[in-house]
Amino acid sequence: MNNRAMHLRHLQEVERWVAEGERHIAEQEQRIATLRRDGHDVTQAESLLEVFYQTQAQHIAHRDMILKELDQ
Repeated sequence: MNNRAMHLRHLQEVERWVAEGERHIAEQEQRIATLRRDGHDVTQAESLLEVFYQTQAQHIAHRDMILKELDQ
C-alpha cells in the first residue's frame, strides 16, 4: 500500500471517529439537560462531556494533520 492510500484509509477511520464523537457529545448534552431538568446533580455527567470535547478536539486535529499531509 502506498503512502497516499494509507493516509486515505486512515482518514476514513478518523472521519468515523469524528462522526461518532459528534453523536456522543450530542447524546451527553441531552442527558445533562434531562438530568438538570429533573433536579439531579450533573457534575459527573459534565466531567464526562468535557472528556468527550477533549477527545473530539484530538480527533479533529488528527484529521486536519492527515488532510495537510495529503495536500503535500
